[in-house]
Amino acid sequence: MLKEVIKDGDYLSPITAYLSAIVITKGELNGIKDMCKEYLSYASTNGRYAHGHLWKCSMVEYLIEDSYRAKTGHCVVQAANLMAVLNLAGVECYRLSAVSVQDIGHDWLYVPEYDIILSNGNIDRFNKVLWVSKSGAETNVIRFISYKDIWSQMMPYDYYAGTMPPEKAVEVLKYLKGLHNETVYGGKRIGKEWITIPFDKLIKNIESKKYTWISLTLS
Repeated sequence: MLKEVIKDGDYLSPITAYLSAIVITKGELNGIKDMCKEYLSYASTNGRYAHGHLWKCSMVEYLIEDSYRAKTGHCVVQAANLMAVLNLAGVECYRLSAVSVQDIGHDWLYVPEYDIILSNGNIDRFNKVLWVSKSGAETNVIRFISYKDIWSQMMPYDYYAGTMPPEKAVEVLKYLKGLHNETVYGGKRIGKEWITIPFDKLIKNIESKKYTWISLTLS
């Protein structure tokens, strides 16, 4: 839920509005490239990617103003920041969070119109949905997806929560997997090891939740 709170908070920032205006004004892929360049000129220490911790990962999160002011925010924050920008600009995108069996976790955006991954404030690669680390580890054990303003948490693989109906989550997962026929798993961590299940079984687990699922809301 905190992932969505960060994104929703970013909607209130003039920085988000300004960056989305760049996307709209420039248009198409060049608009996203120019937006990322502008974002990294403030949110990055090296101009290539944005990533920074003031405290332990997940101990505290930041909004887009914090990323500009202190160059802070790990991948969860960076994905939330740019999802708010793209949503405001009307560019369809999906926010994904996954881990590899080597225990490398990451949050990123996938933009289907241009078939690109946005990771830590920049275009990371083309023609893939799943993010791959520099060491070659593919983050394909899915734990979270967000689309527009609905989201779902599906890790461990026998758990489901969020504001995205299970039927919609199944639709999104099948769509994303089918784009490049990448291998996707459900997962559960037991001790230091990841236990994975095939994609079809993950889908069945999610489908079974439609009778008991209740949308989560902040009150």
